[in-house]
Amino acid sequence: MLSITAHTEQTQHDTDLIELRAELERLKTENLRLRTEDVEADDLRVRHIWIKAAREAQNADYCREYDRIAEAVGGIDRDTLRSDGELDESYLVTTHITIEVSLPIQACDADDAVDKIDNLTTYELRELATENGYGIGDVEVDSWDAREAERDD
Repeated sequence: MLSITAHTEQTQHDTDLIELRAELERLKTENLRLRTEDVEADDLRVRHIWIKAAREAQNADYCREYDRIAEAVGGIDRDTLRSDGELDESYLVTTHITIEVSLPIQACDADDAVDKIDNLTTYELRELATENGYGIGDVEVDSWDAREAERDD
C-alpha cells in the first residue's frame, strides 16, 4: 500500500511540475509579446507620456505642434486630456468676495446708523462682525458699503 501511495504522490508531483513548466513557458511568451509588440499611440500604457508631453507643450507654447503630432499618429489630443482632468494643476486664486451681513449699532436714526457703519475702521468692522457671529477671521477686508438700516427690536 505504501508503494502505491508513494507512486501516486510522485505522479502528482510530476504532473504539477509539467503544469508549472507549461505555465512558465506561457508567461515567458506573454512577457516577450508585451515587451516587443507595437503599441498604438492611444494605448493606456503610454497615456502618461502624452500627458507629460501635453503639459510641456502648454508650458513652452508648442500646443499647435503637439496637436498636429497627436492627430498625425493617432495620439491623445489635449482636449481629451483636459476633459479627463489630466492636465489639471493646483492653483490658488485670489478672489474678491462680497458678503452682506446685518450688524447692530447704536444710532439716533437709520441714516446715522448707516453713517456710523461706513465710518468704522477696518479693525472696528472686523471686531463688530466677529462679535456678532460672522467669523471673517483672517479674511482681508478692503472696503464695505453700508446700504440701509432698520430698527433692531
